[in-house]
Amino acid sequence: MRIATTGVAHAVAGIAIGWASVAAASQSPETIRWQRSADQSRMGKYEFRISVPARGDQPTETVHLANRTTEIRKTETYGHYLVVIGSIGTTAVIVTVLDLSGGGEKLSFLCWYADVSPERRFIVFKRFHPRFTDADLISDVIGVVDLDALPKERQVMATNPDDTVPPFSAGHPVYPEVNLRTGAFDLRLGDVRHMVYPTFLWRDAHTLVLVDTVTHWPGGAKRLAVCQVDLHGKPNPELDCVPLSKRDAGVLQRSGIKALQLEPEKSKLEIQLYPSGKLVVGLP
Repeated sequence: MRIATTGVAHAVAGIAIGWASVAAASQSPETIRWQRSADQSRMGKYEFRISVPARGDQPTETVHLANRTTEIRKTETYGHYLVVIGSIGTTAVIVTVLDLSGGGEKLSFLCWYADVSPERRFIVFKRFHPRFTDADLISDVIGVVDLDALPKERQVMATNPDDTVPPFSAGHPVYPEVNLRTGAFDLRLGDVRHMVYPTFLWRDAHTLVLVDTVTHWPGGAKRLAVCQVDLHGKPNPELDCVPLSKRDAGVLQRSGIKALQLEPEKSKLEIQLYPSGKLVVGLP
């Protein structure tokens, strides 16, 4: 039995074991370790025992995770929170926030392509939709959970009596602009479809960079845009988008995106193309 991790994984006596490096302040990198029970419970859940090393004046903690998570992909600490990014088989990505100060499970939700910001304060994700949803009905919505703004009360993903997961949205939508403006996580608002490339880049600790293919209906006319979201915007996050030139958009549509990365000075975005080549575009 093997478990996906951000570090190393292997199996011992039927128990999945994983570990991931975590930087402790003014110390060498420490390690978050976890073990998964060999068998599912009667409720169809695995139990993970996660050991978080001492950080600063915070002692070593051992916490338990027993929700729908079947694999752990990544773990991060922020203050007294432990963020666990995992999966439910191939059904969905599941994010769980555990309170290391003794509060147990603080928040859990389904999504796609979750990641954390460089300083680990923000969790960014694509709003969840069932895998087999008709593509014509889907428009990507990007959401953010601010760990500094979590309410004191516990927020846990609800389930229906038939054990299916109802629509549930955590945090706040930050893109597209209509979702940011209305505060709604609706997958499709109006006659525009958004397909955000599933790599989230950070210009700094609070500025998110996205690449979006925007399709306008009727007619299906497409344009590509590079957008950035300043999560420190007041009173709400500030969104700014720059459309790609027709030439660059044509090259990108013919070749496809292999990878995204910011240039060292972080004023330009490098788009690596299939099978080779790149585009360099300015940021908003």
